[in-house]
Amino acid sequence: MANPNQINNGYNDYLFNNQENINYETENKNENKTKEQSEINENKILDVGEFNKKYETKYKDNKIKKLDLGSKKLGSIILSDISKYEFNNVKKLYLCDNDISTINDLALWKNPNLEKLYFSNNKIKDISVFTKVSFSNLKILYLDNNLISDISCFSNANFPSLYTLILHNNKIADISVFEKVNFKKLVFLSLHDNDISDISVFKKVKFNHLEKLYLSNNHINDLDCFENLNSFNLKELYLCGNEINQEKNQKIILSLKKKLEDFHM
Repeated sequence: MANPNQINNGYNDYLFNNQENINYETENKNENKTKEQSEINENKILDVGEFNKKYETKYKDNKIKKLDLGSKKLGSIILSDISKYEFNNVKKLYLCDNDISTINDLALWKNPNLEKLYFSNNKIKDISVFTKVSFSNLKILYLDNNLISDISCFSNANFPSLYTLILHNNKIADISVFEKVNFKKLVFLSLHDNDISDISVFKKVKFNHLEKLYLSNNHINDLDCFENLNSFNLKELYLCGNEINQEKNQKIILSLKKKLEDFHM
């Protein structure tokens, strides 16, 4: 049985092997960055007045596709003011490691081109914005390391293109909402380090393309949902740090070990 501390839920390995999926990826050396984009990424935007003064004229007709506002000590009020510029060409928005608690009613969400959105390591509780706005082109969504407990808003969300959903290190207990969401292309779902005990939703719903599922460090004890592995395309499953009844689930555990490329509990 693998040590969950050594494995670290498989997440570090995923980041190492999938650098193209994270914002702080190594940029292609041949990519030509605009002067505006470089300034946005490299300057510390701590004061909204400074931001307005420096960038207002540049943002009006900007063609910035990647916007890095991570680790800028941004709070919700400052973010709301900055977002009035809309950044309609931005495809990749990085807002990790700030002090953001509210993400609703931002002009940023008027941007129909968002493909990758990173909100890791903030203080977000309410994510109901996902019921109000269509994110039809969103492919990657990081909301890990926040204070989220309620994800029921996903029942009315529109994520036809989403293939990576990262929700670990929150306070989520109920994931039954996934019965109502059509994740047509979801490949990677990370829910480790939450308060989840019931995972029967994976028996009720077909996640046809789901390959990576991280459920370590929750309160799971029943694995009945994995009884029919033929209905899954899983390759990686992490269940470390749970309260699984190994005697009751012995046959399922053996089947998981045999079928999956990467299985840990």
